[in-house]
Amino acid sequence: MSLAIGMAWVGGAFLSLLSIIATHEAGHFMIARLLGIKVTKFAIGIGPKIIARTYRDTEYSLRLLPIGGYVLLGPDDIEQRDAENLSEVSLGNLFDDRISVSERFAIALAGSLTNFIVAFFVFAALGFIYGSDSPTPTVGTASGAAAAAGVQSRDIILEVDGQPVEDWMQARRFAQTALLAESAKKLTLTVDRDGKTRSFDISSSEDLHDLYSLGLQPERVEYNVPASIDSAITTTSEIMLIGLWIIEGLARTSPSEAVVGATSPIGVAALIATDNERAAPVEEDFDPVRAALELFAFGSVFIGMLNLLPFPPFDGGRMAFSFIRMIRGRAAQGLEFALIATGLLLLFVLTLAVWYHDIRQFIF
Repeated sequence: MSLAIGMAWVGGAFLSLLSIIATHEAGHFMIARLLGIKVTKFAIGIGPKIIARTYRDTEYSLRLLPIGGYVLLGPDDIEQRDAENLSEVSLGNLFDDRISVSERFAIALAGSLTNFIVAFFVFAALGFIYGSDSPTPTVGTASGAAAAAGVQSRDIILEVDGQPVEDWMQARRFAQTALLAESAKKLTLTVDRDGKTRSFDISSSEDLHDLYSLGLQPERVEYNVPASIDSAITTTSEIMLIGLWIIEGLARTSPSEAVVGATSPIGVAALIATDNERAAPVEEDFDPVRAALELFAFGSVFIGMLNLLPFPPFDGGRMAFSFIRMIRGRAAQGLEFALIATGLLLLFVLTLAVWYHDIRQFIF
C-alpha cells in the first residue's frame, strides 16, 4: 500500500468518523428543539475549539479530540455553572430539573436512532444504485489466498470451519470469529459447485480477519426500490449482530487485549485499503465513493449501538440515570458526576491506547 493511498484512506476514515458524530449529535439536537428545549452548544469532538460559529443562539464548534461530541441543553444560567470542555460534557444538562425524565430519555435515545435511520437510507440508496450482496452466500469473485486454494466464482458457501451458513453476512461473521479468535492464518470453506460439495483449506502468511481479506467478494445483484429497502433492513440488522458480537468479545477480554482487539480510524482505513488491494485484480471498477458511504453506514450503526451501552458517558448511561431518577424521584448528582467523569477519562485513555497501537502496527 503506497503512502498516498494509505493517507487517503486515513483521511477518509476520519471524515467518516466526524460525519457519524455529527449525525449522532444532530439527532439529539433535533429532538431537543422539537421539545422546545434550548440548545446552547453543538460540538463535534471534545476539548479545545478548532473553529466555532454562533447561529440563532447556538454555538456550533469543531473540537480537537474526535472521540465523541455533545449538545449542551438548557438556559444560559445552567451553562454558567459548567466549565469549558470536559466538565461541560460531564455536567451539561444532567442537573437541570426543568428538563423532565421523559425528555432526557427521548433526547438521549435520539442520537442512536438517527444513526440507525441514516445508515438504513444509505444502504437502501447504495443497493438501488450499485446493487447489493446476493441474499445467498454466493462468491462473486475470488482472488488472493482463496483463489490459490481453489475457490471459484459462483461457488456457494455451505460451511465456514464446519459451521453451516445461510447468507453472506453470516459467513463473514463466522469467518471473523474463527480468524480473529486465535489470530489464525487459515480457514476451511465448504462450498457447493455445480451440485457437488467441495472443501478448501485457505491459508496465508498475511493477516486475515474476514472473507474479504481472503480475497473473496460476494455476488452482486441488481435491486429495485422495494428490494433495496428489504436489503437495507437485512444489512442494518446484520451489522447490529456483528456489533453485538464485537462488543461482547471486547467485554470478555482484559484491558490489554481490548486495546489490540479494538480499532481506530487508522486501523479501519488500513484494513480497508489492504482488502481493496487484494480485491483489485478482480474488481477493477472499485468505487471509492461507494466504499466511503459503506464505511460511513457501517460505522454509523456500530457507533449507534455503542452509545446505547449503559456505561457513562454514553447515552445508554444517561438513559440509565434517567430511569434511576424516575424510580427514586430525585437525582444522585454527586454519583452521576463521578461516574461520567470517570467514564470520560477511561474512554480518553482507551482511545489514545488504541490509536497508539494502530499507528505502531500499520504505519511504523
